[in-house]
Amino acid sequence: MCCSQAYTRPMERHLKCWNCWLPSGRAWLYRHHCYSNTKIEAVLDNLCGFSRHQKVYFLWRPYLRDPKDDLVLELAVAADVNTIVTHNLKDFVRAEKFGVEAITPKTLLEKLI
Repeated sequence: MCCSQAYTRPMERHLKCWNCWLPSGRAWLYRHHCYSNTKIEAVLDNLCGFSRHQKVYFLWRPYLRDPKDDLVLELAVAADVNTIVTHNLKDFVRAEKFGVEAITPKTLLEKLI
């Protein structure tokens, strides 16, 4: 597993922002799906603790349809990773040009078992 500050910081902001957003009339969402900022930070700290840290230089963007996906692809290429695990397969079709395969979490588990 690889991570970069360029990817981790926005993820942290997104999780904390989504965590405090609560649509009216949906209190069950808060009770079942929201976590304290302390828990979010602990999970991200643990992920970063066992991940390989990789610098990303933003040299060849844009390439994919979504600029946020470009960051993930560039991290994979810079880290010499051959697989991206995502539910968003349709936006990573062009990743194969870089020798990176996009697979779903289900496919990853099937390969591991």
